[in-house]
Order: sequence, then structure tokens, then C-alpha cells
Amino acid sequence: MKTLDGSITQAQIALMKKRMFVPEYRAAARDDEAVGIAVSQCLDWDGGAIIRAFWSALEDANFHDEAGEVRERYGWAWEPVEAEQLTP
Repeated sequence: MKTLDGSITQAQIALMKKRMFVPEYRAAARDDEAVGIAVSQCLDWDGGAIIRAFWSALEDANFHDEAGEVRERYGWAWEPVEAEQLTP
């Protein structure tokens, strides 16, 4: 196992919704929307980092085939990261 239980709680998601959405939309906002916005903001709206986070979420949820398809389709998202890791 490479991860520990660090689940995001419903209380934390409710707080995200309160901070992210205008009151008129908040009641209709879905949990996945709030988490998605948090991910994009946390990763500074970096598309490659967001794709890698999505891939990691699929792997964590045992959607290995789908994760493989993401890695194949968006392989460019790993190129700069792998190059940085190889640089001394």
C-alpha cells in the first residue's frame, strides 16, 4: 500500500462549496465540482498536473484500464516531469 487514509470529509467539502460558489448556486453544486475546482486551484491551473492527478485518482480507485488510456492519450503530461526527474 502506498497511501494512508487521508479522506476528504463531507464537512471539508461543504466548506469548499461555501468558499467557491455563490449562494444561489451552492445548493445545486455537486461534491465532484467542488473537489475538481480545489484540485485545479491547488495545482495552479496546470493542465498536465491536473491530468496526472486524474490519472492517480483512477489508479487509486482501481480503474487501471482507464488510467492506462489517460496515460496513453495524454502522455505529454508526463514528459516535463520525467525530464525534470532525470536532470541532476
